[in-house]
Amino acid sequence: MQLSSKKPAPTTVPGLGQDDIRDLCQEGIASCRQDRWEEGVRVLYAVVGTHPQANEIPSLAYSYLGYGLASLKAKYRDGMLLCRLGIRKDPAEAENYFNLARTCFLRGRRRMAVSALNRGLRLSPRNPELLKLRDVLGRRQPPVVPFLHRGHTINCFLGKLRSRKVINLRDGNG
Repeated sequence: MQLSSKKPAPTTVPGLGQDDIRDLCQEGIASCRQDRWEEGVRVLYAVVGTHPQANEIPSLAYSYLGYGLASLKAKYRDGMLLCRLGIRKDPAEAENYFNLARTCFLRGRRRMAVSALNRGLRLSPRNPELLKLRDVLGRRQPPVVPFLHRGHTINCFLGKLRSRKVINLRDGNG
């Protein structure tokens, strides 16, 4: 799929009207939201793949297509690019950050996933999907010795012990 074009974005697409493009994108997004990913990705790919820069394509179409390609076809790089394109088109849409976070997590980029998740939560702090994903990714615990920086040797050592539950630092019973 080629997403960049040297020509300016068309305002109308030959063969499809503006309303047709919007309707097809909404249909594809709805299929993805209902866990019918194959169907949703097929519809979104048909529209976005043939007319990638059409103004009528909503930002969510890019991010859902991105996550769908990453999860179904292991096209992580394309998926992350599409999710970022969705964010560029509408940076105020928290669901775009949700899809980017899931795509990054699939790729094994946990730090990037957490960053995208946090940006989404800043936009929509009570979004149930974002909160569920935060629970899956987990939260970083505070340093064991708070006056030392996180990467200090003592904090690293005690943190490893804490994570193995060798010591319980909260009760004082080491």
